[in-house]
Amino acid sequence: SPLPAGIVAPCPSRAMESFEPEPRPKSISLRLVMEKSLTKGELLEYDRLDTNEALERAQALKTLHVEWSSLGDIANLEPFEAAEVLYLQYNRILRIENLDCLPRLQFLALQGNAISVLENLDCLIELEFLDVSKNKIAILDEKQLPQSVNILNLRENPCIQVEGYRERVRARLPDLVRLDGQDVAESGGSDPLGMSGALDSAGP
Repeated sequence: SPLPAGIVAPCPSRAMESFEPEPRPKSISLRLVMEKSLTKGELLEYDRLDTNEALERAQALKTLHVEWSSLGDIANLEPFEAAEVLYLQYNRILRIENLDCLPRLQFLALQGNAISVLENLDCLIELEFLDVSKNKIAILDEKQLPQSVNILNLRENPCIQVEGYRERVRARLPDLVRLDGQDVAESGGSDPLGMSGALDSAGP
């Protein structure tokens, strides 16, 4: 039967907009990494390579860009054994895993994911920079941090509110120079009582 005067039927497409499911997480693929990590010119050259040449090109890549890619996990990075820098920020990653194939990694960006546990990093013996800010890490096991790390960011994780957090991290990382955006010295890292300033003002 017709609708009463003044009543407009809802548009089905608009009514369904708010009920559209979130797209399924993606997985890392060789093609995705190359598309995001190479310039347009480099990608054109890459596309002209045969299978073996393309694999060699991937194996030589030092910087991997797969940030903002709706990734659900860390996997399929075996071809990139020479990588030193890995950008994985702002994805949908739940776990740190499958990084043992990247023994030369020095820089790892994982901020803005959904990681709840710091784990599986002990294989990265050359890692110097680690950013896992804006995740969901409530309990920090500092023994999972490679001792080579000298710049660490854990801001906007519940674990940084735990008493003794900074002291435990500094005890684990002897070469730490920057923690959560602050120089360790500036934040009182090596002088918790502020005695250096008092001694300076006192004079000889």
